[in-house]
Amino acid sequence: MVIDPQGTLHLGWIDRQGDIRRLFYTRLNRYGQMPARSRALSSPQATVCSFALIAGPSGIEIIWSALEGDQTGMFYTHLSLTGQIVAENQRLRDRGYDPAVQVARDGVLHIAWQEQPSFGERFLYYATLVSGEASLRNPYRLASYPAPSGVLSRPPCLGLAAEEVYVFWSLERRGGGMSPPSAESFYVAFPLGRPEQAGSPAQVHIPAFGEPTYSSAETLFNVHQLADPAMGYLTAPFVYMPSAVAGQRDELAVSFAVQLRGRTTELVQVVLTIWQQGAMQGYQVIGKTRNISLKPELVADGNGDLHVVWIDTAGFGRYDAYYASTAPEMRQRLNRLTLSDVGLVAMDVLWSI
Repeated sequence: MVIDPQGTLHLGWIDRQGDIRRLFYTRLNRYGQMPARSRALSSPQATVCSFALIAGPSGIEIIWSALEGDQTGMFYTHLSLTGQIVAENQRLRDRGYDPAVQVARDGVLHIAWQEQPSFGERFLYYATLVSGEASLRNPYRLASYPAPSGVLSRPPCLGLAAEEVYVFWSLERRGGGMSPPSAESFYVAFPLGRPEQAGSPAQVHIPAFGEPTYSSAETLFNVHQLADPAMGYLTAPFVYMPSAVAGQRDELAVSFAVQLRGRTTELVQVVLTIWQQGAMQGYQVIGKTRNISLKPELVADGNGDLHVVWIDTAGFGRYDAYYASTAPEMRQRLNRLTLSDVGLVAMDVLWSI
């Protein structure tokens, strides 16, 4: 779901229609009401597996992909801000999936996606697209990496900062044999539209220590304390599920799910990272919960404040939803002391005794 400059919400999702998984779309007003009925955007010959939806200056940009059915490949659909179809289901690649899309200040779309040339191998591609056009500009292979059985190649994440493009991806090992479960994230950075200048992929280093030392910092996102990732601690065994803020600013904020080590426990928690000039400038642990935190989604508002939501495991088949923000009005509301807070503190004291 994305919001356009007029405050209208645009929602996309995949649903089954008969034996085919199709891409659906609708608009919502600020009260959550639909001014028009939802409708299918993808063709009935394509079984949609993934998509990316983003609001641009000229409308809603959607990149979607299908690996099965009579129509396969990566497609482009462009809608006006009122939801009318401007360009429909234009094929961009014969194969390609898990697209990530960002819109730069000049309105150009920057796209990253995966392709599978053979079993157990992945290619990571990047290209630009001018809104409304029917073909990608200069597709370029950024990286190739193995993804054999037992390794989950998660969708790439693309972010823009100043005049640079960042592309992140994660490989999750589910365990088996002599290898314990783990997850690693990698990235490349390069000037806008110049992927050939990307260097070799580098691993995202976030220390496993759950109580980092913070120093004062000035960022564009109302974040004033950051820890140095080069403090000498080993990289956490799980660093994955990156989520970058949309749009192009002079800095980039990206959240990750990271396994942190406390005094007695190790839990996956949500961590914020700030990027500039092709490297991480610092990080901050966003929240400390009592369960595993997964799938963070990070956004920035017009004031530069950050908002993040994620889910926590809460039992078999159950999850809790969490929200955090740097916005002063939200912090004031969320940080109020309640009777429930007092009760939890009392229980913690009794348990420690």
